[in-house]
Amino acid sequence: MLDQWSAAGYERSSFGYPNGDPINDGRDLRQQFQNGVIHTPGTAIPLGGGLSLTYGVSAPGTLQSATLPNGISYSGPGFRVALRITPSRSLANVELSILDAQAPPQLKLVFGLPAGLSLRTSGRSIEIVDSAGRVVADIGGPIAADAAKTGLSLQTSVEGNQLVYQVGVAQSRPLPVTVLHNVASETTEDYNPYYRIGGYTSLVCGNNPYDCGRSVRAHFDSQEQSERHFPHHLGSSGPLYQDDQLDADRHCLWQAMTTEASNAEFASLLGDAHERDKYTTDDAAIMDQYNNITGRAVGLRNEGNVSGIISTCNSYADYARIINPEDIGSVDQSNPNANDLIALFAP
Repeated sequence: MLDQWSAAGYERSSFGYPNGDPINDGRDLRQQFQNGVIHTPGTAIPLGGGLSLTYGVSAPGTLQSATLPNGISYSGPGFRVALRITPSRSLANVELSILDAQAPPQLKLVFGLPAGLSLRTSGRSIEIVDSAGRVVADIGGPIAADAAKTGLSLQTSVEGNQLVYQVGVAQSRPLPVTVLHNVASETTEDYNPYYRIGGYTSLVCGNNPYDCGRSVRAHFDSQEQSERHFPHHLGSSGPLYQDDQLDADRHCLWQAMTTEASNAEFASLLGDAHERDKYTTDDAAIMDQYNNITGRAVGLRNEGNVSGIISTCNSYADYARIINPEDIGSVDQSNPNANDLIALFAP
């Protein structure tokens, strides 16, 4: 809370002076100021170097809070904001719902920025940069869809340490309108696709707003579920390894959930775009594409059964074939059976 108020400029900020002491009800910490309220769940994203990023919601008055299995939700007149975070705390998800005409024209997230860091608009993303201009975290460009699952452009802007959503455009669309994006540290290995909508991934989503809008949560959910299944593969600032069973599980879950929420063709397009946006090595690309094929098959076999997707991908990951990178050429990349996963490393 203090981080968010101090980053805004203390009493010189738009919040002014605090009115009384902070209130902590066990799930939500909130502070009333002269000109509004800051609510925060008290979670933070590690940025490396001992620094971390806190975040919350600012509003004219007190919001109602509710506990989620992986976060907290805040509700006000005509809107709801859900803030979720993965077990490693390396990836947070923001889900904003415009429910009816009572929603205000603007909604704001407030960030507790460590000294020397600031928010910067960059294309479709909001970046967190240090004093040298180096990106240390990305808030991503939001993806929005109305009740008919039709994509719409939602503008955001930066006011000091606050991210402002201009939600008035949503009022003319079939409600509810759902807005999703992710917040991720640049220090983590997994930095695409949904929390950095750009490049090839952006092109795929722009050309397929219907499918993108209804499956955008799949990336966050896949990372959350894979981390919950492999907690021993996590460190204090995210996954400890690359190209391991957790990585295989995540790709399987992501492609399966995307297939189940939209269709296998869109999932394939998105998977290919992800590899082009975030290319690492030929070996890792072969592993990812192989596991993506399995994931799409799992999604097709589990239409309407997300729990079946999770248990199947987790089981496949538990028994993933560990392939020596020198032998990756022996893998049948067409993956005709689509009933297993491969990894290049096992701790």
